[in-house]
Amino acid sequence: KLAREGDGYRDPAPFVETKVQPTDLAADGEGRLYVCQNADPGLIVVDADGKTLATLDKWGEASTREISGMTADRAGCLACALGNRGVIVRIPITQIVRKK
Repeated sequence: KLAREGDGYRDPAPFVETKVQPTDLAADGEGRLYVCQNADPGLIVVDADGKTLATLDKWGEASTREISGMTADRAGCLACALGNRGVIVRIPITQIVRKK
């Protein structure tokens, strides 16, 4: 996040902190940001303010640490490429972020 200060911006403040360098980011139409990292949890979901909404370690037999790229699709899923295995999985966003 960058805070406006006059005609410029102050130094950026951390928005989301991860254990290791994130491998990819994706956003959906609800303002959520999906961050994957090669550490547990492999997938972190935050809201527009940076508050953690959910985390995910595995989807089926696949570790979310293997995600090397992802995007939110129109069907309400997170399409994820898993490492160098040549596999793409679709995770329903409702299975990651449960409605309250």
